Amino acid sequence: MTARRITVAPELAVLLGIAFALRLGSFCLLPNVHWPDEIFQAMEPAHRLVFGTGAVAWEWIVGARSWLLPGLIAVPMGVGRLFGDAPQAINLPVAIVLAAAGCAPVACAYGWGRRIDGRIGGLLAASVPAVWVDLVYLSCHSLAEVAAADCLPVALYLGLPRAGMPAARWRLNGAGALLGLTFALRFHLGPALALAALGLCWRGGWPGGRALLAGASVPVLALGLLDWASWGAPFHSIAVNLWFNLAEGADYAGRAPAATFIVLPLYLWGAGFVAVLFAAILGAIRLPLLGVVAIAIVATYSAFAHKEYRFIYPALVLVSILAGIGSADLLRRWREARPRGLAAGRIPAALAMIFWLATAVTIAQSAVYRQSWTRERAQIEAFRRVSAQSDLCGLGLYGVRWIVTPGRSGLPPRAALYQTDSAHLAADAPAFNYILARELAPVPEARYRRQACFTGDAIGGGKWAIHLCVWRRDGGCDAAAGRPLPTNWPSTVTGRPEPAPAPGWKDPDES
Repeated sequence: MTARRITVAPELAVLLGIAFALRLGSFCLLPNVHWPDEIFQAMEPAHRLVFGTGAVAWEWIVGARSWLLPGLIAVPMGVGRLFGDAPQAINLPVAIVLAAAGCAPVACAYGWGRRIDGRIGGLLAASVPAVWVDLVYLSCHSLAEVAAADCLPVALYLGLPRAGMPAARWRLNGAGALLGLTFALRFHLGPALALAALGLCWRGGWPGGRALLAGASVPVLALGLLDWASWGAPFHSIAVNLWFNLAEGADYAGRAPAATFIVLPLYLWGAGFVAVLFAAILGAIRLPLLGVVAIAIVATYSAFAHKEYRFIYPALVLVSILAGIGSADLLRRWREARPRGLAAGRIPAALAMIFWLATAVTIAQSAVYRQSWTRERAQIEAFRRVSAQSDLCGLGLYGVRWIVTPGRSGLPPRAALYQTDSAHLAADAPAFNYILARELAPVPEARYRRQACFTGDAIGGGKWAIHLCVWRRDGGCDAAAGRPLPTNWPSTVTGRPEPAPAPGWKDPDES
């Protein structure tokens, strides 16, 4: 027997390098928080696993979240602690892993495009997800939707037939495992994943379905066991999450019209929406299962009252891949009609890639996206400034809610985080030697002096929505004077008896 060499085409390696650099570079150079969930449902619980401290959101009291994503993030975060106690060093390995995982759709698009029109087709197909603005912007955000979107295309790539032949058993096992992992990360994708599974085993029949099911059962059962160990019941996080979204109607998080997920891409992409839609339809003709799964994702989330753009991110990833595949198919048709024209298609391929890059850059520079790139920038920069101070022992949030900050994961492990207001500042002040406050809310405590101010959340016309300032006092901290961070209970349970903690939950600050 001879071992087969595993090689990567040079053009794919270059494109993956560009995609990785765009993702990690935008995260490092344009720091932002897309949604608090990426901090307090992922980074902060991971920080508790690694360092034993971290703010506790209400979902972690009632057991509405699984420890799967925080557990995965805790691994690179644990590596980061080897490089010191600066939060940037601790969290950088997490961003690197997320950026690398975000390149998986690029590799899948290359493989599909290469089957259509060789290496040129693969390069053109992969260039769209490599540079598309939504993927560059969100890939490094530690959201469950993002992690699920990295797994789903690989599952489809492994499981779809090649050259008309059903996928091998090992590929179906791998596809099933990734579909199961996608479900474990974001169970709301269940209906779309069921359609994906049916599509993958359509030609393979029961043997193919059995291989797919065997692979999927591993991560799904692992999720059930993890919830059992964490919350006292299998799949506890799914049951509680569904109850809040269905029985409570998601009023605690807000409501949006049914057509929101159709209007949002049109609003964000502008004229680029037409190009993406046209190319994606062409791509769906070649790979209809990807189109069906993307539509199912949008339809599923449209049925829920609460809607956020990040929810359909897995569908956006599939749409970008389909747009790339549609572009490659157009190029193939052009080459077949003019086999000797314009350097055998290289120039049209280059022009097409320039078009997609220019479209993505234009959208990225729009007023809407400028606000996204700078969301919570003031808080991030202020936390970085404070974290760099060697005398930091505690940070107090004065008139600033902790849920809109980087949390304990944005501070050195030695530093505590508190929230205070004008009524409690005098009593709480000994617990922290730095304060973060809004610019127009001067700190009345005479011992503190303003150090620096920061702006964030661009709202157009050179104006900023957030203005925050850092204040400092001399001396150390008396942790006994501080109060624990308040729980961010949703409005639907405010005033009601607080839900009993789930079995097995313990306050990490109880010691």
